[in-house]
Amino acid sequence: MSYSIFHSFTIKAEKSEVFKAVSDPNHLINWWPLKCSGNPKVGELYNFNFTDKYDWYAKVERCKDNESIHFKMTESDDDWNPTTFGFDLATVNNGTKLDFPTLIGQNVMHILNIHHFVGHYCSTD
Repeated sequence: MSYSIFHSFTIKAEKSEVFKAVSDPNHLINWWPLKCSGNPKVGELYNFNFTDKYDWYAKVERCKDNESIHFKMTESDDDWNPTTFGFDLATVNNGTKLDFPTLIGQNVMHILNIHHFVGHYCSTD
């Protein structure tokens, strides 16, 4: 059994800027992992380092510049390894619509565990 989480919201920015925020490691660290590396190309491996204990990897499954990027976890805690997630962008009147689907292949209660909270780092600086 799998479970889905779907976030959808609008950001007042150009699509190219939003794409950088969700695909460029130098921008990802501004809102999600503490450290990150990778290239936005199909088959490339990203490192999402949330802490030394949660130093995870994901493979780029799909990528189209300024449109979308999707990942599949390859090295993480067992409950997150089958997880896929991505970012789909569309231009709207007041900015860029960002859809953020996540498919989790384990018990939904794992969503509520510490990994969920460790994985949502956000800075207001």
